[in-house]
Amino acid sequence: MTRTKLQSIGRKQRYRYTATFVRFGEKNGYLGSEKTILLKNIKLLDTDEIITDHLWFTCGKLFEMLNLNSGDIIEFNARVGKYTKGWMSKRNWYERGCPPVQTDYKLEYPSKIKVVSRGGVV
Repeated sequence: MTRTKLQSIGRKQRYRYTATFVRFGEKNGYLGSEKTILLKNIKLLDTDEIITDHLWFTCGKLFEMLNLNSGDIIEFNARVGKYTKGWMSKRNWYERGCPPVQTDYKLEYPSKIKVVSRGGVV
């Protein structure tokens, strides 16, 4: 499933978003394990419309400094980005039950991140 609402926003301009912090995680990166964060109910601040149910971000210094707890509401600026997901090998991906390659959309380069409320309390 592609994120069609993100696609329709376009990639040329940065917008302000709100989201609820869920939890930290980790992924395997080029140089080893990288800390990640999961955000849910990402909304475009101007319209208060949910544009995607969840997104994962690499946990950079800005997110790390906020000392986030589950349920915290944050605001941030970001730009829509495009990426490829799915099984990248040309050999027998269908026999392995892996999803085919497809284009999806994300938010990238988050900036001006701040906590709006702690633990879902305004």
